[in-house]
Amino acid sequence: DPGSAEIRKWLGTPTDRANRLKPRIPAIGRIEVTNFAADYVGTGWMLEPDVLITNRHVVEEFGMRKGGGFAFRSNADGVRYQARVDFRREHDRGDMAQVGIDDIVFLEEPGGVRPDMALLRLSRAGGALPEPIELDDAPLRETGGDRSPLAVI
Repeated sequence: DPGSAEIRKWLGTPTDRANRLKPRIPAIGRIEVTNFAADYVGTGWMLEPDVLITNRHVVEEFGMRKGGGFAFRSNADGVRYQARVDFRREHDRGDMAQVGIDDIVFLEEPGGVRPDMALLRLSRAGGALPEPIELDDAPLRETGGDRSPLAVI
């Protein structure tokens, strides 16, 4: 339950049918890497039934381009990194819902005006994955000072 009154206003109550933010939260997870210095390296969200989208700079912590494809890096001891996504764990929250990352599907090249983007295929071995977040293809517009709220989770 968020402490901020502003966030609570956005989230509304669990039974509020007009709430568009709360149903999407389960599809957002933090990306964790075993044998790594940090607890986690970033976040991502479900784009397709088994594909998570995240930032290129996040995946570069444990993955790389190799030949015509992509591969997991190894740490200084030569142990290959393993990565997973946890869809429940947050700051000051111990709940976990971890899913393995099986494959790096796409890792954008750095530089220029290229998007800071990567795609990861998640394991289906642990059961059902969260529903993807549907993309909205309508352009963002500001008309007459009327601004739509934007949430970053």
